[in-house]
Amino acid sequence: MKRAFIAVGLILVLAAMGAVVLFLRLEEMTKAGLELQLSYMFMADVTIGAAKISHVGHTLELSDVEIGNPPAFRKGPAMHFNTILVSYAPWSFFTRTPTLHRILVQDGDVHLRYELGEGTNLSALADNVINLETPAADSGRDQAPKPEWGLDAMPRGLRRKLKVAEFSCERTKIHLSTNMIPLSSVSMNLAPFRLKELTEGKPVSVPRVAFLFVRSLMIETLSLKGLLRPVAKMLRSDVESMSF
Repeated sequence: MKRAFIAVGLILVLAAMGAVVLFLRLEEMTKAGLELQLSYMFMADVTIGAAKISHVGHTLELSDVEIGNPPAFRKGPAMHFNTILVSYAPWSFFTRTPTLHRILVQDGDVHLRYELGEGTNLSALADNVINLETPAADSGRDQAPKPEWGLDAMPRGLRRKLKVAEFSCERTKIHLSTNMIPLSSVSMNLAPFRLKELTEGKPVSVPRVAFLFVRSLMIETLSLKGLLRPVAKMLRSDVESMSF
């Protein structure tokens, strides 16, 4: 009987160890998959420090998320966020349109750069996302700077549609720079904002969610007090030209 208990105990320990390994593997796969999808959408280098999944709280926490500048701009980060917390409805992932209750972005640094002849780096990133919704011949993906951003390299799941109830941004700083006027760099704190019904209750593609995210950051930047008039003018022009 004692041996039987020992055997059962060993089986339980091995099963627990196996579950931990599988769980860690799932987090690694989620991290790698999101890096691939985001990099493809923005046509920029993307890194994620870690991904943590809570099956009890139904959350996905991403740490140290960095999105690089598009190829036409100098190498460096366009956006960096210490934490992105996504709360989701677990059973909705078995349907055609998964539901995200909330996307919370915290402790960010957004480097908004304007260059003559190019516009802003954020609008360039948004354009790369927008082009995914256009016919293949007009997407520009046939001339992508890297093979992994080409038309035939689209990651699986990118066309799946989502419902997003809320998007919130907290403790984020905007760093403005341009080569148009003598302005090396100006940093301002972005007021916390919350967007309800980000997708207006309708299922939308993952690229559209990413586009709305970038556009919202630019719109909120325009509301900053103390923004120089030439900077505000060029930002407003970029925002008005962004449509999906």
